[in-house]
Amino acid sequence: MSNSTTSPDDDVGPAADSAAVELTIELGQTDLDRAVAEQLRPGALIALEEFSDDPVAIYSGSKVVGRGEVLLIDGQLGVRITELYGSAMQQV
Repeated sequence: MSNSTTSPDDDVGPAADSAAVELTIELGQTDLDRAVAEQLRPGALIALEEFSDDPVAIYSGSKVVGRGEVLLIDGQLGVRITELYGSAMQQV
């Protein structure tokens, strides 16, 4: 008979470290009148309220876990993390 105690974290092994995490990057947002939104077609341009050099929000689920800056990396969009909030990396 064992006298050892375990915590809930004891069941978390390497598999938990390799679990996929979905991050969402919010580039910006804007409000459109319904009539304007209904007229949108392919090729339409939508101006965002943010400026091109403003930081973007990084979400895990519905929680903002950091901020970053948009980069072009070998022809693909990327984000350089500039801030992480609290223990964000343990929560994502």
